[in-house]
Amino acid sequence: MSPKKYVRKIFITCSIMGFIALNSGRTQDLPPGRKIFYSVGIDVRLTKKWSLRVSEFFGYQLYGAYPLQLLIPSLTAQYRWNKRWRTSIGYRPLYFRGREKMIWYSRWQARISYYKRSKPYLWRYSLIAEHFKPTTKKYQYRTILSVRFYDRQRLPWKGKPYIEGRLYYYYGGKPLKYYHKDGTLVTIKAPNDFHRYRIIIGARFKPYRNLRLSTYYIYQREFNNPFTNHRDINVPSRYGTKIRYPFNNYTVFGISLTIKMDYRKVKKSKRSKGIKS
Repeated sequence: MSPKKYVRKIFITCSIMGFIALNSGRTQDLPPGRKIFYSVGIDVRLTKKWSLRVSEFFGYQLYGAYPLQLLIPSLTAQYRWNKRWRTSIGYRPLYFRGREKMIWYSRWQARISYYKRSKPYLWRYSLIAEHFKPTTKKYQYRTILSVRFYDRQRLPWKGKPYIEGRLYYYYGGKPLKYYHKDGTLVTIKAPNDFHRYRIIIGARFKPYRNLRLSTYYIYQREFNNPFTNHRDINVPSRYGTKIRYPFNNYTVFGISLTIKMDYRKVKKSKRSKGIKS
């Protein structure tokens, strides 16, 4: 496929997804805690080892006066060491709605992944490290342990169902005051600990040669580690009038559309045309 056709396909796809995202957020009226995510991305294979991904993410709360809650532009470079090991580094800032205005957080992310194939199945094990600036209340750094399992191809459009589990560790958040029941201050600490898990169930499709479509459902819960002391979140204030750093629990239905581009094929096509001419 020529570069012009690639650009045309990218423009049309992004326009359609953007129109859907901007309008669906206004028409939904579901209970709090339910969200809908859309993302549009372009994966470019530069060489045998290197690839580049550019994407835009939209997050909506399906209730309230301001449906659009989250925007995440993303730029990620990935290196393939071999068939099993991959590493990547990316810049994925967050622009989300606070109580009064939209807030910007800078975020850098590094990932190392190991793929294990057992035909027709595939396992992916990942360790992800993230840095946020400015510091959020609960963390400045996050470490994520992820395991994803792909089932065999059993759905239309060469679809493969998958399930993924994620466990999050928070570190470097803003210190939190911990009190006895009588109101006496015990200590002041940042809530560094395991505090979140996600379960993701989805399916990945290949409707066209250079197009990937994914649908997924996310179940997210925050929690406190029962084996540590004075590292909790969702704790009462000194006199119990409010909750500090409350749990952020929600469910999500998401759609992701990715265009696959192979720059190696474009270069090869140009060379072959040059030889023929």
